[in-house]
Amino acid sequence: MVNAEKSDTTKTQLLQNRTPLSIYVSGKPFLIGEAAHLMPAFNTLWRNQALEDCGALLALFSNLTCKTLISKRLIMFDRVRGKRANRQQIVSSVPTLPVN
Repeated sequence: MVNAEKSDTTKTQLLQNRTPLSIYVSGKPFLIGEAAHLMPAFNTLWRNQALEDCGALLALFSNLTCKTLISKRLIMFDRVRGKRANRQQIVSSVPTLPVN
């Protein structure tokens, strides 16, 4: 059994907003999920971003016919995901009003 006591204090946590990345791909390495989209953990958008990254990679690489296309597909990933992911990161940093 947990001993729960009423608290008369409110704790706050400092959240740091980060500037969205300008690129997600640099040669062979690329960032996806939480590594690429820095968002507050209380916001569920960061989970969606990882799933959207996976969906984009699946669409871009499921019909890959030649290894030489990998770099072109990664550039496509960077262009496709960059704009949307950066928008979502910016939106997630805007404070929301509490729901009563």
